[in-house]
Amino acid sequence: FMGSEMSFRMFIVVLVAGMGSLVGPVVIGLGLGVLEALAVQYIGSLWQQFAGLMALVIVLLLRPQGVFGQASRAEYA
Repeated sequence: FMGSEMSFRMFIVVLVAGMGSLVGPVVIGLGLGVLEALAVQYIGSLWQQFAGLMALVIVLLLRPQGVFGQASRAEYA
């Protein structure tokens, strides 16, 4: 189970940032770090990963392609 917490955070960063963006993961990674630090400060350390997961769910509900991702068009021949 070594590295599972880091893998979970990387998964969240990539999904929220959107595929194909170079600046997005940096910005979202910093934002996720701040969000988790605030969750530990105000809610408790048990809710740290839950705060990141809830941010992922909210972003995917509002913007499925990610924050910095671009919507793809499915073109059929």
